[in-house]
Amino acid sequence: GVPIIGPFDGRLANGGESVRLFQPDNMQGLGHEDAGFVPYFPVETVSYTNREPWPSDADGTGLSLQRKEAGKFGDEPDNWLAAAPTAGLANAKTAAADRDADGMDDTWEVAHSLNPANAADAMADADNDGVTNLGEFRSETDPNDADSRFVIQSIGVTGGRVTISVHVSPGRRYRVESSDTVSDGWTKLAEFTANLAQRLAKIESDVPLGQARFYRIRLVE
Repeated sequence: GVPIIGPFDGRLANGGESVRLFQPDNMQGLGHEDAGFVPYFPVETVSYTNREPWPSDADGTGLSLQRKEAGKFGDEPDNWLAAAPTAGLANAKTAAADRDADGMDDTWEVAHSLNPANAADAMADADNDGVTNLGEFRSETDPNDADSRFVIQSIGVTGGRVTISVHVSPGRRYRVESSDTVSDGWTKLAEFTANLAQRLAKIESDVPLGQARFYRIRLVE
């Protein structure tokens, strides 16, 4: 368990303040002029604010400032994140915790102005691009940018061949697969990496037509 220190009257200010941690030294022994006195020496000071570079999402939103790793320097804003409170716990076990169990990492939610304490935002669509926030997390796209999404725009037949248009992210690698029955597995048709300026990719299938066929596109890396 976590040792409970206190009690502490009051609360820390949302706008920022300085917090100092002291550690007790050995009690002064008999024969010392301060016999029985326990000196305390400072081991750490943290002076936080509600402005950058400190995480501003912990300012009155219900989230709290938490250290990413207990061993890192405390008075460095980059070593902290805004996350759902963990009362009675030391810290999140990892920076990729998912406290509301909505399938999206807390750090990703905070970075994209979502609430890691509200599971309902997984099915919301922050940028109204037709892809849920959870879908954007899984495809590593930006839930606040309607032009950043991973979704098939259209499938058509051109010149006797199937043409697929899909929204992609620059620098990501994708694989196009097909199947005649789905249950029999998938066959790779193509694999490509979107260039640094690319948002829409078009793929033509060289598989001859003549029967029902299923297609899917997977994010490889």
